[in-house]
Amino acid sequence: MSAAAAEPSAEDQEEHGVDAGFACIPDLYGLDSSGVWACVVMVGSWIEEELYEEIRRRMPVPSVDVLPVYGGRLLLMRRSNDPGRGLWWTPGGRIRLGETLDQAAARELAEETGLRAEGLEVRGVMCHFWPGIQFVTAFLRADVSSDEVRLNPEHSEHMWIQSCRDDLHPYVRYMIDESNIF
Repeated sequence: MSAAAAEPSAEDQEEHGVDAGFACIPDLYGLDSSGVWACVVMVGSWIEEELYEEIRRRMPVPSVDVLPVYGGRLLLMRRSNDPGRGLWWTPGGRIRLGETLDQAAARELAEETGLRAEGLEVRGVMCHFWPGIQFVTAFLRADVSSDEVRLNPEHSEHMWIQSCRDDLHPYVRYMIDESNIF
């Protein structure tokens, strides 16, 4: 996806199937690798909590985790929310309706850290299981151009690491190993 792409014109929207009624987030849309306009579809707020609870009891939740790398170091953040409260983890979360993996990863990275991905690359997919919920997660490496992190309330602190630590959760170690970061 081109970070320098302009908003799709009405002709592009019609030709490439982007609904003009959907709102795009500035700088998170453009031509994807196949030349099709990609647009983050904003559907307003998340679905109602009661419906989400029913869905997560019945099926896995599609999500992304992002492994931000700057100067050979990987960003980890301590989670404030369940699942995994108190664990060191990577930025990430649920994929919204209409988002590609790259768009979801770029959005989650920006929302949780204030960082912008210079490049994203899918490094693997895994299932992870927590009490009451299962995620099917694509994890992506993201090269970032800064190490100045602005945490949102989902995380209490952050650190940049230069090697995989033994005290990390097995899912995090798996993502790091599969991504060949160190």
